[in-house]
Amino acid sequence: MMNVAMYSVMDSVLNHWKKSLGTQYQCVTYKNDAQLLKALVKKDSVQILLIDETHVHDIISFLSDLRKIYNGKVFLFNAIPNVYHAYRLITLKIDGYENIYIAGENLHKAIDTIQNGMCWFFDELAYFIIKRHIQQNKLDEPDFMQFLTDKEKEIAIMVANGLTNKEIAARHKNALSTVKNHIKNIFDKAGVNNRVSLTLKFQ
Repeated sequence: MMNVAMYSVMDSVLNHWKKSLGTQYQCVTYKNDAQLLKALVKKDSVQILLIDETHVHDIISFLSDLRKIYNGKVFLFNAIPNVYHAYRLITLKIDGYENIYIAGENLHKAIDTIQNGMCWFFDELAYFIIKRHIQQNKLDEPDFMQFLTDKEKEIAIMVANGLTNKEIAARHKNALSTVKNHIKNIFDKAGVNNRVSLTLKFQ
């Protein structure tokens, strides 16, 4: 059973996370940052740490102190996620960033994704990361493109250029469900499960 530590000063947030995760995870909750840091010094069994940063006074300092004693997975949450703020935090090796009241099903998917060595970010942040990556790196065609159909190649490039599903559907004059199905096939052939990972293949 996976060990999950949860930190928030709000009972409603902790209760939402616990209810969402159910009995599949071994959960321990903390409402005090000093208490959390002290516990992490003693325990090396925590596999993933969920942090509600909404009421953390200085999240940069907090994460810096945290990384001195804990090298595991860190998943940050905020009541109002902000793209520029979150992008800055990525440099401090966070593994995910989401709204604190993420749907239970998506919280499960997010934790599984992070545990499998990938990152999980809310859509707006994912698109922002992709666009920043494109600005800094020229896109080259990766090896997996040879396995795609012509239509999948076009869509893969659009995804790598930061277009949303709706924008792709509008350009191709396809139903949104058709675009989603193409993207699922592209992810399978590329060996990824999210847009950021796909874009990083274009280097």
